[in-house]
Amino acid sequence: MPTLAQVPQFTVTTVGRDIQVAGARVGAAYAVLDMQGRVMGEGRVESANFNLTMSRAGTYIIKIGYTSRVVPVR
Repeated sequence: MPTLAQVPQFTVTTVGRDIQVAGARVGAAYAVLDMQGRVMGEGRVESANFNLTMSRAGTYIIKIGYTSRVVPVR
């Protein structure tokens, strides 16, 4: 029977303008996009848990690898 690969899962929470990511796969590419699809930040995951600080409130898309999350920032 073939083995199914597990998709890495991560969680996202917000505290003020900080986006806190937990459980991301180290080495994966990440990007933060606004709702118009503009890239607000990008890079590689250096630690499974990290913070991103947004300059303004709004709704953002956090993409890590092939997985995306929609995050409201107040």
